[in-house]
Amino acid sequence: MPDVYEFLARVLTGHMGVPADLVRADRTLESMKLDSMALVEMSVLIDDECGFPNDLYGKVTGQASLAQVAVWLEEARAVHCQAALGTSA
Repeated sequence: MPDVYEFLARVLTGHMGVPADLVRADRTLESMKLDSMALVEMSVLIDDECGFPNDLYGKVTGQASLAQVAVWLEEARAVHCQAALGTSA
């Protein structure tokens, strides 16, 4: 997967219709005009495009920053890779 931040920015601008000038790491999802339904849709899109399970459904709220979502996604990717390789953290 490309850089996680770039991936999330592409999901937000390309699939969610968030204007590119609103997409910044320090901004909350709520400040990007994403309501609770949009957060669910975003989580589904991320899950579909990532190709590995993630735990975003229970974590992502409007108060989360894009940087925090990127950290959570990186953590999920690391756990998935460890499991696929049969290693532990």
